Amino acid sequence: MEIKVENIEKFYGKNHALHNVSFSLKSGEIVGLLGHNGAGKSTLIKCIMNVIKSYKGKILIDGKDIKKHQEIIAEECGFLLEPSFCDYLSAYDNLKLLEEITINRSGYSVDDILTMVSLKNASDKKVGEFSFGMRQRLGLAQVFLADSHFVILDEPTVGLDPIGIDIIKSLILKLSKAGTAVLFSSHQISDVFEICTRAIVMNSGEIVYDDTIDHLIKKKYKLFFDRPVSDELDLSHVTEDIVIQENEIMVNHIETVTSLMNDMTVSGFKIIDIDTEESLDYLKSYMNTGGKK
Repeated sequence: MEIKVENIEKFYGKNHALHNVSFSLKSGEIVGLLGHNGAGKSTLIKCIMNVIKSYKGKILIDGKDIKKHQEIIAEECGFLLEPSFCDYLSAYDNLKLLEEITINRSGYSVDDILTMVSLKNASDKKVGEFSFGMRQRLGLAQVFLADSHFVILDEPTVGLDPIGIDIIKSLILKLSKAGTAVLFSSHQISDVFEICTRAIVMNSGEIVYDDTIDHLIKKKYKLFFDRPVSDELDLSHVTEDIVIQENEIMVNHIETVTSLMNDMTVSGFKIIDIDTEESLDYLKSYMNTGGKK
């Protein structure tokens, strides 16, 4: 299973809601979609769900354009947006009702699924009496009714207590281990950090970060010198790509730091300071400021 989002452009009048959005997901990947309110997450999700059709670009599932092959959405995809139930029915009866209209059933029984989402003891309770967290878990239970190969979860942990969050995270990991590709949006960096293989960050309709969690937490080293680093300085022997900006050099490996310190000292540069940073630092700052750079 592979999902490809290719060069999606979406306008609401003059508002450029999505700008050249491209990425892909493969089986078993858990990708966190981060961004402040208005960043374009919901619009993107609605495009992938084929709810919004008036966009430029393509969304492909196993090479099939979802606009031309709408049946693939029902056959291959599961979604949790805002869970909606018959409040006068029990959790068990709600799932049985949904089971009857589910295409491509997973093989799990309703009892199995209620146990998985820690609602077995509340299976006979009317959903109208459920707490918010219980409704969220019942919403995720719907995903397990079908044998979905791609699942989108919109803010699945919002409003939950720590126990509820842990349950949701364990269920997402269960989907991944079964080979399901999972895309879930969140405002919480901790959600992405703990269970995702990759993070995608959106701002003003654009993807501003798309990389693995390993790279997200990897340290970068900044060396500060007493004067601007000349473009004519021969650093061709350095084995990694380096970034030079005025009197700074940024590198990824501590071994390169040691080598550069020797080279720059021999070339007459004085080292003023050495600092470290992570992409995670930038991401935290981005989220805390509502996407303002």
